[in-house]
Amino acid sequence: MKNNIINILSDKFGNEVVKALVIDGKLENMKFIESPDIFAKGRDEKIQTYITESIINKDTHQKIINKTENYWGFDFPGWLGKIEEGKKIMIIGQEPNVQCPPVQIVYSFNQNINESSNSAAKRLIEAGKFAEDNNEKKGYLKLWYRIAELFEGHFGSNIDVLEKCYITDICHFAPSKCGTVKKINSMFGNDNSQKWEDIRFKILSIYLEKEIEALTPEVILCQSDITYKTIVKILNPDQLKETKMSYPKNGYKIKFSKWKNKVHLIGVPHMGSNFNITDKFWKNHLTEVKKLINAEL
Repeated sequence: MKNNIINILSDKFGNEVVKALVIDGKLENMKFIESPDIFAKGRDEKIQTYITESIINKDTHQKIINKTENYWGFDFPGWLGKIEEGKKIMIIGQEPNVQCPPVQIVYSFNQNINESSNSAAKRLIEAGKFAEDNNEKKGYLKLWYRIAELFEGHFGSNIDVLEKCYITDICHFAPSKCGTVKKINSMFGNDNSQKWEDIRFKILSIYLEKEIEALTPEVILCQSDITYKTIVKILNPDQLKETKMSYPKNGYKIKFSKWKNKVHLIGVPHMGSNFNITDKFWKNHLTEVKKLINAEL
């Protein structure tokens, strides 16, 4: 790999956070309980770096920390197994929804202690299928069942699919307990000197290409039209095309492009959404989307 993914993550989150979380290429979630001070200290140091680099301005930062329930939080990428083994499917979401600051793992996509990657994948798929079959409002579970179904075949079994996934967001930090552009911007107050959209674009511009080159994915799955458009703006891929779906009434679009003639960019509605229309779309149209994707890969 041109860039070592651990080095890139250390640059994004700080060395102490990565050393505490990643052991021999695997995510160690028990470290949250054992070393909470490391994560708080690492977060604060990195946020200060982003202030110095003019990614976050001081007024914006002060408004966040003055609101005691909404400190900045990190959304650390998730994977199963060893990260050095390479990940063929890179999943990128829109806004981090940090519920457990200072650091959480995106969609809790990691292994439990003493659990193999194979067992973790099986557990996630079964939980997602149960939620899907029983119409539960648990998009964070359905996500993994749906992704496994979407890429099963091209990337092997449904277990193989999840073992080849790496999930992250456009930006790896945000004010905690927000989760949407509107809520995050409301945290900044009436001062319009900085918008969340500017922060996340600056961050993505710094790290996106480096992260792709380190992971060498075959597919980048963009969750939401905003995510897809933002990534396209930075990467400037070619072979852009789209297919309009029959549902909902205005028609969701599945979008495709290719970067450097080797990485497929795919734009889809959020696969872990609890929004009724999006949830219904994936429940009823996943097979149709899978056919479109298979035709491109």
